[in-house]
Amino acid sequence: MAILGRMTMPEEPIDYQVTVAEVMRESFLMVDGMNTIHDVMLILRSSTARCLVVYKRHEADEYGMLLVSDIGRKVLATGRRPERINVYEVMAKPAITVPASMGIADCARLLTRGAISHAPVVDTAGAIVGIVGLDDLVLRGVLPSLAAAEQSADAETAPVTAQEQQQERPQQHADD
Repeated sequence: MAILGRMTMPEEPIDYQVTVAEVMRESFLMVDGMNTIHDVMLILRSSTARCLVVYKRHEADEYGMLLVSDIGRKVLATGRRPERINVYEVMAKPAITVPASMGIADCARLLTRGAISHAPVVDTAGAIVGIVGLDDLVLRGVLPSLAAAEQSADAETAPVTAQEQQQERPQQHADD
């Protein structure tokens, strides 16, 4: 079992300069609301996707979202038959969309406030260009920001070379 040491956190919050466009997944699946859940499960089985965007039915309509967890809660847990349920019966609609230019901290707040884990990402014309989830925001957005903050903090401190480290250590005896 690994024990992690306590890290000192910076006094001020990190200014995340990363946008949703930088962390979103550009590969995503779209399905029709009339598809059955069984059809969707067959699609998901051969994919790494865990959420799907549901097409608009017409121009004035909105996109929907279907997550694997929705299928678990609304189909599996209720004992319903996947081949008899359509996507539109299980999906969330309208889907909350986020602009590609939005910062990751604001996106995390929006997803949290909406109690959702994933959202379609739209460009300035309103076309879906990707999908973003809280996991993407953290793993692709926060970790690189932390690494960049650590590098800038390390650059401010005097670098210690291997030779300087060797000089600082006391001599060890061969029989120690």
